[in-house]
Amino acid sequence: MGRLTDDMLAVLGVKPSDRVKTDGSSSVTPSRIEATSPQDGTSPQTEKENPENLDCISCKVIGTTTMAATSLFVYYYAFKNARTFTGRKKVAVYGQGICLGTLFLTLAISRAMDLGPFDQTKKDELIGERITSELTTAAEWLGIKKN
Repeated sequence: MGRLTDDMLAVLGVKPSDRVKTDGSSSVTPSRIEATSPQDGTSPQTEKENPENLDCISCKVIGTTTMAATSLFVYYYAFKNARTFTGRKKVAVYGQGICLGTLFLTLAISRAMDLGPFDQTKKDELIGERITSELTTAAEWLGIKKN
C-alpha cells in the first residue's frame, strides 16, 4: 500500500499488522472498534431500537439551508450571466439556471420534509421498492386509481 493509505489508516488506529493480506498467505483480520456502553450498564440504543434519533434537527437545518442557498446562488448567477448572451445562448443559460436551481430547491424541500432519498424509515428498501412505493403514494394522493 502507498504512503497516503498508510497515513490514513494510522489516523484510524490500524497498524500494518492488523491489515488483511491479499497475497494468499495467512490473513489476519483487522481489529474492530467496539462501541462503548454507557456507564450505567445499559446497552447503547441502535437506530432500529430508537427511530426518533435517526436524524437530528441541526443536520436537517444545515442540509436544508445549504441546498436552499445553493439554489439561490445558481439562480442569481444564471440570470446575471444570461444578460451577456443573446439569442439561443441566452435562452440556454436561463434554462440551465432554472433547471439546476429548481433541482437544488427541490432537494432543500425534500430534506426539510424527509421526502424521497431523505426518508430514513425506508433506508433498508431497495431502490426499485422505494420508487414503487413513492409512485403509489403519489398516485393515491392525486386520486389516481389502479386498473
